[in-house]
Amino acid sequence: MNYIWDIVFVIISFFLGAIPFGKILASLKGIDITKVGSGNIGATNVFRSVGKFWGIVVLILDALKGMIPTYLALALSKTIPFFLPEPQVLVGIASILGHMFSPFMGFKGGKGVATSLGVFLVLTPIGIAIGFIVFALVLIIFRIVSISSITAATAVFAYVLIDSILKSNLQNSYVLILTTFLVMLFIIIRHIPNIKRLMKGEEKKIF
Repeated sequence: MNYIWDIVFVIISFFLGAIPFGKILASLKGIDITKVGSGNIGATNVFRSVGKFWGIVVLILDALKGMIPTYLALALSKTIPFFLPEPQVLVGIASILGHMFSPFMGFKGGKGVATSLGVFLVLTPIGIAIGFIVFALVLIIFRIVSISSITAATAVFAYVLIDSILKSNLQNSYVLILTTFLVMLFIIIRHIPNIKRLMKGEEKKIF
């Protein structure tokens, strides 16, 4: 039963990630966020449909539900007998999947950008710093959150891969490389409707 702690942390992380803060906070303002704007429960739609303040609050909460379990798994991995050598990675992915496929929302959910931000803030803070800069620059140029999110996710993956190659550390970094690649892929797939609207020139600008 050496894997019991892995299972416990993954389950807790998944259900923490599944908490639909966007829907909860919007409902407090009398708004069903799934029926306004893009219908998404994420911070961007809350920002547009409920208000800037509430959008920022949702962004922070969605990031925290990824960051907290990932950080705890990393911090406790030295004292708790986890089965996996890097349990924080699987725990982080669980929180992102919980956000994307929330059982509280009929296994629907957000696009996972904010929750991924929280996870990778723990796993690769420099990568997140680069991703944030890329996000901000692209947002200033295009004023479209979907393009900025996809580009930022790609930048984080590119940083992790290039950094590992330059340091000749591919063998020790393959778990993080694979994780950032998968999360980038998840985010791109979740943005397919946005990509289709972009191709039609129908994607809304944030400002």
